[in-house]
Amino acid sequence: MKALTSLLRKIDVLGGRVRRDRRLIDILASSSDPVRLRPYLYLLLNRYERDHFIAIRNMPVCAMPDAWDHFFQMRGRVSKDSRCTACRFHASCAGPSRGFMPSCFADIPREVAIEVTTACNLACGICFHAGADIRHLPLSALFKVFKQMRRAGCQCVRFTGGEPLLYPYLQKAVIAAKKFGFQVSLNTNGLLFDEARAEFFRHYADSILISMQGCDSSSESRLTGIKSDFRAKLRRIRLIANQCRHVRIGTVVSRHLIDHLTDYLRILRSAQVTYWELYRPIAASLHEDYQLKQGDFIKLVRCLKRYRGPLSIKVANPVPFCIAGDPASNCHLFLGGLWDDGHTRLVLDTRGFYKPSYAMNKDLGTDLLKAWRNPLVRRLRSLAYLPAKCRRCFYKGWCKGGSRQWALHSGGTLWTSDPWMPHE
Repeated sequence: MKALTSLLRKIDVLGGRVRRDRRLIDILASSSDPVRLRPYLYLLLNRYERDHFIAIRNMPVCAMPDAWDHFFQMRGRVSKDSRCTACRFHASCAGPSRGFMPSCFADIPREVAIEVTTACNLACGICFHAGADIRHLPLSALFKVFKQMRRAGCQCVRFTGGEPLLYPYLQKAVIAAKKFGFQVSLNTNGLLFDEARAEFFRHYADSILISMQGCDSSSESRLTGIKSDFRAKLRRIRLIANQCRHVRIGTVVSRHLIDHLTDYLRILRSAQVTYWELYRPIAASLHEDYQLKQGDFIKLVRCLKRYRGPLSIKVANPVPFCIAGDPASNCHLFLGGLWDDGHTRLVLDTRGFYKPSYAMNKDLGTDLLKAWRNPLVRRLRSLAYLPAKCRRCFYKGWCKGGSRQWALHSGGTLWTSDPWMPHE
């Protein structure tokens, strides 16, 4: 921690006001020349992002575009350049500093996730497509989406399903996506990977997310609905991790995971991965392992707070930051709602229409930019529906008030509170 203290002191000397509160590091850049802090802020993020929640204020987003998800939403009057008007961060960015040439970020999705098929070799009860008829997205529809993305300026595409390796045109689609200049991500359960596929995605995938629900053959079989050879699963995970770039494991939180967390941690360490994403169950499931109560999740959060191992562990979908008390103690564990409910990406359904998220089956049409500007999606991004206390919260820009899908499930409308939001 001496190195962190020394780095924060250097940032303070250069004009950055530093506030530390348990796992929160809040940096307020100097209004006169915030860009001079940039190399030190990148150093801070690269070294300490895993174990701390780092918020950056009063820094133009275009000075650190790949750190956009750390920027605090500014309130009140800020100075802007005329070129800032069309930028998607216009309302929340501090604006360019003196002598800095601003660049504009178009108001477009950061990523388009494409559900290329509903087919899957598993039968997870928690899946959004559980029980759905098998559908494959036509290749012509996929190329139409790529053209829309290129015209709009979108740079990232994610192939998901179902199990995308069951999509008959996947390799053609991935090669085409790279020719369009996109960054390519893949969601997969990994069971269909072999040496040839690992070699292919080593060249063409920028990141791979592998689902793993159990920690042994018995639990993996129970949670995925298909008899599992867990040792074979781990061999494939190691194959992918050794061959491909930026490999993560994704697990939907279950009662079994909470009760056997140490077993999961041991298995993941042996699997040679360093990133583990956890997901709050979003789809209502009859599977008793996924019928979590708020107290179950609080128990998990408290266990994760004590973890000091090599894994980077994040809850990667919407959960209220205040679920387990003061967010400053838990904030480093949450990515929040940035990637859900239409905040930064849209999902293309196998039926050919865009929707705000995997679980929210609202037909937004077949035009990418019209879907992004749909009144429903705009309202979701506005956060105007949140309670007054949430709208005043420091973490609002990340937390997003929790899950809209669970608000709908529990309260009958998207605009009510997440049921896991603490009530005074």
